[in-house]
Amino acid sequence: MARDYKLTKCILRKDGKGLIDLIDIGLVSGMILYEDIFHNTLSGSLIVTSDPLDVINTLPLEGNEIVNLSLDGINSDETCELTMSLYTVGGLTYSRPDEKSYTLELVSVEYLQNLKTLVSRSYMNEKIEEIIKDLLIRDIEVSLNNRPIDLSMANVGSKSFDIEPTVGLHDIIIPNWKPFDAIDWLASRAIPDRGEVGYTFFESRNGFHFRSYNSLLDQDAVATYTYSNSSYANKGSAGEEFRFMRWQVDRIPNIKENIENGMYSNRIISHDWINMNYEVQEQDSEASVQKVVYENYDSQLTEHLYTKSRMMTWMQQLRNFKLVLEVDGNFDRRIGQTIEVEIPISLIGEATKDELLSGKYLISGIKHVFTESHATQLELIRGV
Repeated sequence: MARDYKLTKCILRKDGKGLIDLIDIGLVSGMILYEDIFHNTLSGSLIVTSDPLDVINTLPLEGNEIVNLSLDGINSDETCELTMSLYTVGGLTYSRPDEKSYTLELVSVEYLQNLKTLVSRSYMNEKIEEIIKDLLIRDIEVSLNNRPIDLSMANVGSKSFDIEPTVGLHDIIIPNWKPFDAIDWLASRAIPDRGEVGYTFFESRNGFHFRSYNSLLDQDAVATYTYSNSSYANKGSAGEEFRFMRWQVDRIPNIKENIENGMYSNRIISHDWINMNYEVQEQDSEASVQKVVYENYDSQLTEHLYTKSRMMTWMQQLRNFKLVLEVDGNFDRRIGQTIEVEIPISLIGEATKDELLSGKYLISGIKHVFTESHATQLELIRGV
């Protein structure tokens, strides 16, 4: 059974106006919720198909209002509570002078806090994971439960964080940057303890995550999805059945882009203006690295250059395949999980599996649409 939900409460907190339930007054008819491992926070849209009371002007809606959302399971007693900030009104369309439709654009409260904050601070002999933890608690001002997150865990209570360990000690100066900009920069330098490359910082419905791409891809698949245009088609580990009704291939390997973006080979030249040295790192298609390391060169920077060189190759590989699946509404699916996908192909006289496109994918993005029903769109990526 698919884990579909419905929007049951949408409480807007407006200074001087108290609490207003946008569903009770008939303003909001649906919601779209976005999650993406390449974006720092959640975002969403409230759908307004009719505003006969002219709420947009009479309140008025100015942005920076707080919206408390409740999403209740249709076939369960589970509830997902979200608190987001209204930052703008989009898609304003008039069908006649007294009739209009629009969307209320939402983003996580922490994102606006990030935009209002600048960090000028130094860290000496610190692990990157500890620096990120400090930025989240001191500057984003969220109450965090310091415990590892299970990606299938419900978002209940204060936000949690999941920060994967890094190796190496660093001397870092953050020069008046926004906290999330600093974290993204630190992610580009961080090296996992397993020696692979590439971190991403993102928010899911159950908290913040700082994870390496390899650790995400190495997880066991939580479900297998097969094509079906009627009933559920396949069973997951918990006995549930999963299908997709439509799919789209957004990206397949492109040799021209792979060459331009340094997937097969690349070179990084770095300059040390203090010691008047430079270093050259070359990465070839066999993943072997040729180095020219000069005396007095900062070993920390050398390690960082190796990471950057490998990152160029690995990230381009990860961009080679991207699928978009339309599935039944399911809140069990989370960004950062992996699933198996079986894409059908029709040959003369038989139907079989597409060996090129089928396989294990990382869920990089999810779009939930809540109207009279619940639909889910999964964005999936994998390397070659």
